[in-house]
Amino acid sequence: MEIRRQGKFRIKRDLRARGVPDEQIEAALAETAETVDEAALVRHRIERKLKLTRGEIDDRKIASLYGSLMRAGFAPDLIRRELKALTRAEVPEVEPSE
Repeated sequence: MEIRRQGKFRIKRDLRARGVPDEQIEAALAETAETVDEAALVRHRIERKLKLTRGEIDDRKIASLYGSLMRAGFAPDLIRRELKALTRAEVPEVEPSE
């Protein structure tokens, strides 16, 4: 998680695609959850994206950031909380697509 800077959902999906058993995935994610701060990873990705952004942060840019972070495998509630904290904008709740 720390090296790839991706969330646990993306890591889990990628490992399943490679044929790693669920028990091993869960054990590895539980072990890394103690040492890796996912909120810090989300903040880092948001700050990096915002540095490259020109102009005002509008709804389109927030939606783009949200989608990017969802594809990276972070939890929706964590993304909304960090986006709201860093952009000072209200982020709408979105249902994750399966």
